[in-house]
Amino acid sequence: MDEMLGDLATWLRLLGFDAQYVQDMHDDEILLLLQDDPERVLVTRDKVLLQRAYRSGFKVYQAKGNDLDSDLASMKEDLCMECGEILSRCSLCNTPVTKAEQPAVRERVPESVAFRSEEFWFCPHCQKVYWTGSHTEEIYKKAQELGFY
Repeated sequence: MDEMLGDLATWLRLLGFDAQYVQDMHDDEILLLLQDDPERVLVTRDKVLLQRAYRSGFKVYQAKGNDLDSDLASMKEDLCMECGEILSRCSLCNTPVTKAEQPAVRERVPESVAFRSEEFWFCPHCQKVYWTGSHTEEIYKKAQELGFY
């Protein structure tokens, strides 16, 4: 996913998809990444990059608009995407998260969260801690509205 699509990458991760997001990378470097992982789909709004990747035989998808929900719905339909395990990846770095026990993360979360929440997940790469809350309900709601769940 190219640097114009950060919000889309975040939401794909929240929906359980492996969504690599690149910044400050030249088109040639992006094409090399695709060469290393031929099953990956390049998602971009950059028409020049899209054409270069397509001509090189890579899987490509052109994000159609500036509306996140429309892009997600279009991607689901056009790429026949099945939802991954929701909230299974770090929204920041794309690493799969692991279940964490409260004592292990207590000092990494606000005190009110430590006492209110029972389930926690931890990103072993960037060290971010996640927990259930009202945002969790909103993510599931959006996933359902878009037909992912």
